[in-house]
Amino acid sequence: MAIITISRGTFAGGEKLAAALAQRLGYRTVSREQLYQHVQADHDFKAEELAELLEEAPSLRAQVAERRSRLSFGERRRQLFIAVQASLCALVKADRVIYHGQAGQLLLPGISHVLRLRLIAPRHQRIEMAMEREGITRSEAGQKIDRVDNERARWTQSFFNVDWADPLLFDMLLNLENLTVGEAAEIVVHAVQLPRFSTSDASQKKMADLALASRVSACLATNPATAAVPVEVVADGGLVKLLGLPNQDDVESVSKVVQKIEGVQKIEISDRK
Repeated sequence: MAIITISRGTFAGGEKLAAALAQRLGYRTVSREQLYQHVQADHDFKAEELAELLEEAPSLRAQVAERRSRLSFGERRRQLFIAVQASLCALVKADRVIYHGQAGQLLLPGISHVLRLRLIAPRHQRIEMAMEREGITRSEAGQKIDRVDNERARWTQSFFNVDWADPLLFDMLLNLENLTVGEAAEIVVHAVQLPRFSTSDASQKKMADLALASRVSACLATNPATAAVPVEVVADGGLVKLLGLPNQDDVESVSKVVQKIEGVQKIEISDRK
């Protein structure tokens, strides 16, 4: 079975496609809101902070200031990003799941049984959907679509340094100009049955390793005793490798946190990345 991620612009039909796929495949769906709830439950983030850091890209001035002085806001963004990846991994690692939300195709790198979709729709269709859902005028709908799309593009560029609409980031692009949501879902149902997207022992292990490494990284990033320690985490089965720790005090504080994390069987420490 597979994991499906759906990237789309606002009011482009992503939620409807996810629901149609879930009905046909018997998969679970995970929305951006559910991801936020998981992050809140596992880490010390408020809903307002999640929305600000995950949906608003920093201004150019803020980015320059963060690079120069490592402002607390920039550090908080880093912590949140790590926590979001850990939560998404926890929500989808059992596969047979569809995630329709931000950056799924980028938060699950290197997992071969992830089918990465990009959904687009003509502007007039998106405007009609926005008017119907939000009860707003045509002009207001167009402005909202432009504002949200631009913000998401800037956010993705800020966090990943990529163009969020780059077709090379996806396995399949679906255009709803001449397809219904149901027809698009049938195409995806066929694609997801291909051996290429089947869960193998190797891909399942890679997913488990990513989930464990991201969970360890999130625990370290959100723990006051280790939040400022620059450490790279690599997982291989139950072995967790902590790279880039030349300072003995850091080794002790990081090890103390990591050894308590579920799934960690052994710790290997190196001062080299």
